[in-house]
Amino acid sequence: MRASLRSDRSGISGMAAAVITAVSVIVICMSAYILLGDDKGEDGRSAAFGLSTTSITIEEGEIVTVTPISYIYLDSVEYSVYDDGVVSISSSGGYCDVTGMTPGKTSITAVCEGRTASCEIEVVEPTDHFIMAPELRVYDMNSPDLDLAILDANGFFGSGGFRTGELALSFNAAGYAVVSLAGYTKDTLTIDPGFIGNYLTDFYRIAFSVTGPDGQHVADSTYSRNVADSLPVMGPWRTASDIFGSSSNDSCAEVGFPIASLGYGEYSISVDLIHKIPSGTYIAKTITGTFEYMEGDGTMDSNEYFVRPYAWKDGSGIHGFEIEFPYYEYLMYYSENTARMTTYISGGTTYYMNKDPEAEKEYVRNICVGGTLCNLLSEKLESAYGGSDLGTPEYAQFILTFVQICYGYGADNILYYGGDGAYSSNTDYWAYPAETVWAGNGDCEDTSILCAMLLKNAGFGAGVYFVPGHAIAAVALTDYDTSKALDISHLGTSEYGIMETQTGPVTYYGCETTTERSRAIGVIDTSVDVNGTVYDYCDTSADWCKLYVI
Repeated sequence: MRASLRSDRSGISGMAAAVITAVSVIVICMSAYILLGDDKGEDGRSAAFGLSTTSITIEEGEIVTVTPISYIYLDSVEYSVYDDGVVSISSSGGYCDVTGMTPGKTSITAVCEGRTASCEIEVVEPTDHFIMAPELRVYDMNSPDLDLAILDANGFFGSGGFRTGELALSFNAAGYAVVSLAGYTKDTLTIDPGFIGNYLTDFYRIAFSVTGPDGQHVADSTYSRNVADSLPVMGPWRTASDIFGSSSNDSCAEVGFPIASLGYGEYSISVDLIHKIPSGTYIAKTITGTFEYMEGDGTMDSNEYFVRPYAWKDGSGIHGFEIEFPYYEYLMYYSENTARMTTYISGGTTYYMNKDPEAEKEYVRNICVGGTLCNLLSEKLESAYGGSDLGTPEYAQFILTFVQICYGYGADNILYYGGDGAYSSNTDYWAYPAETVWAGNGDCEDTSILCAMLLKNAGFGAGVYFVPGHAIAAVALTDYDTSKALDISHLGTSEYGIMETQTGPVTYYGCETTTERSRAIGVIDTSVDVNGTVYDYCDTSADWCKLYVI
């Protein structure tokens, strides 16, 4: 799609029609299934059961949390402890808080619908020496022995891009490690008065470089905005065509490399943020991070906390906050989701998806769950807004602007499933909101689902529009003046219109999430070329336009 929604920036590509007529379906049993069991629940979703933490060492008096690796069991799991003199437990809503009581070893057992899983626990005496920052571990759930990466090891609190939350590390099903820009700090926002808090808009070029074991160069990736060198592209003088310029790199602000074949050892990441001013370009900031990729032993300890910083600017001023969340929450959603990956073969081409294309409505409702992470994000947004008019279009716009600016575009085939090979571009992965928060980016349906979840948490009616080649969040408003929306977004009227659907006393308006700058609620493209056919996305009466309310 031209402008902000190019065809290569859509997570719902032209393959949708082909996969619906798929001639065969093969369920891929991912390693998460192998580890956790591959039964199906009564609702047809994965009934795999296991614990996100299987072996931990805690200090006397310390409290850690254990949870099922599958979110669908959170309401029905029961816990017991072998020796309650070593640890005490308290469970609620599927989460189990474990408190170290006396030095020793014991175990806890979780039971749900006849399935069991356990976690070995050792309690040690409290330490009184200076403690370095806790280890940050990310597990490769696609490896047989749960290989893991220890991020920014031996660093102090807040040192290194993974510890500050500016960088995220993910492992995909093709044996790739993926590093993405996941958070934006206030100090970055102060580099230029024209910055808004979006890497892809603020910087002229973003250059990733990865060094592997023994110092060999592993990978690099460069994102450059497609603007003429003669244009003053940084500052408040941006034009609409500049704002919605295209990227020369499909993967945008991320880099993937085949870590399964590269092997164990230490990896270093450097991200140069290159700024352009009328006199030239320079490296305004470099974000670095390291991780040690290690062989696993089949156990997990997922109790580390990660942070994500946000800083952005809109018409009302500068906003910012930081969230801290447990790794196990992201892990349980990611594990549940990847276990759904399915292949569809049609016309000799294999497609990889994690949802049934004929049951999109049900799947949208199932995946729009936020957990404590998104609830925390909603609380932070409410506090950052600072107003009392939380049920108004202004607050809905505040939430939409946050998603538009603070989350970049990320390709499914890099983040979740593919790598090199014939199938790498044929992946359509719908991410849970927690997964999008973790990576800091997502494609159109990922950021639309996140936005819809945040709008719903704020008390608005919300949903997702699905149109050919694209997904668009939706919000229900009863008193919204669309006459100023196009002017607010500084867009001409020839290629943009208002996307709206009347439903009873309220009207649902489209919320475009893949722009890199704030765009008003309702303003959507009216002329989009998808595989040779031009669509007006504002024509919500068309049979190809579907609104799924969550």
